[in-house]
Amino acid sequence: KIGSDELREWASRELRGYQGSEELPEYRVVGAGIYLDGFTINTQITGQQISPRSLLDFTHKDIHEYVELRDGIGSIEALIAQAEREQDFVKLSLPIAADLASFMTQSIGNPYQRVTALYWKISPVALRSVVDQVRTTLTELIVELRAGTPDDQDSPPAEVANQAVNVVVHGRGSHVNVTTAQAASEGLATAVPIPCSRGGALLD
Repeated sequence: KIGSDELREWASRELRGYQGSEELPEYRVVGAGIYLDGFTINTQITGQQISPRSLLDFTHKDIHEYVELRDGIGSIEALIAQAEREQDFVKLSLPIAADLASFMTQSIGNPYQRVTALYWKISPVALRSVVDQVRTTLTELIVELRAGTPDDQDSPPAEVANQAVNVVVHGRGSHVNVTTAQAASEGLATAVPIPCSRGGALLD
């Protein structure tokens, strides 16, 4: 039985997700543009890209053009599968999106213009790279553990497990360059359903 709590915690977080203030690995932060849907008096708006600065001031420190992926790896794989089925980007709703859309509609001040949805768009390729990074990290951990386990022992000592986590997960030490390996987990995720029509712009 591997004696490293840190190693078990990393594996558990990758499978079940990172909670609250738990530190997120850099590979789980991916670029994501911010988009809106809405309508004017005669035009349906779908997929208009906006700057974070177009949002209300109180959101500027919390909403950026990147997303922290805290869900378990199975949820990320489910998002990838859904995007590939729909041949589209992954769409994730912004925090308090409904309230933000309502506030933005009020700030426009035109009764014939309305913001109906606010969301991030993420390339499935970016999400796939996260999954690949987890698989690579898992493979590197196995290599480190096997390399540090004496021939007369079935399981690696606790200090070897700790060293493997330091080298592979935290990058403290020399990395082992290996190819990716298969990993699997379960999870569910829901992307924001977005229609495909396009039109003019609500925010210039």
